[in-house]
Amino acid sequence: MNQAIQFVDRYTYIKARNVIQFEAIVSGMIVFCFVKYSGKDVNDYLDNNKFDLEELATELIEEEAYNEQGEIWIK
Repeated sequence: MNQAIQFVDRYTYIKARNVIQFEAIVSGMIVFCFVKYSGKDVNDYLDNNKFDLEELATELIEEEAYNEQGEIWIK
C-alpha cells in the first residue's frame, strides 16, 4: 500500500453523468477519481467493489494516468 495515497471515505453518484466520484489525497493534493456506473443500487455496488476501485485508482495514480483535468478514470 502506498502511504502517499489515501482515500476519503466519501462516494458520490452523479446521475447526470452515470458515474461514481470519489477522492484520493495524493501527497496532500486532492485527485478526483471516477468510474462509470449505471446500475440501480450504488450502495450495494460500493459495498462489493470499494476496495477494488481504490486499488485500481492507486495503480492508475502510480502510473500517472491522469486526464487533461487531472482526474483518474477507471475503465
